[in-house]
Amino acid sequence: MRVSQRDMMRRFYREQRGNPDQTIRAFADAERHGDVRRASNYYNIDVLTYARILFADGLRRAWLKR
Repeated sequence: MRVSQRDMMRRFYREQRGNPDQTIRAFADAERHGDVRRASNYYNIDVLTYARILFADGLRRAWLKR
């Protein structure tokens, strides 16, 4: 079963006790190692930038703290 990007970000958020920098770094590292996958990377966004965007989206839309 494939784990969603949101679920992985939530997991790292909890593991890193809400620390933004550590959460973002953990997600980016997981993507580099193939533990997290994107459906596409049409705009060729690097993993760290993508993790920052996803983290910000999670805060803005409040799905990160669920």
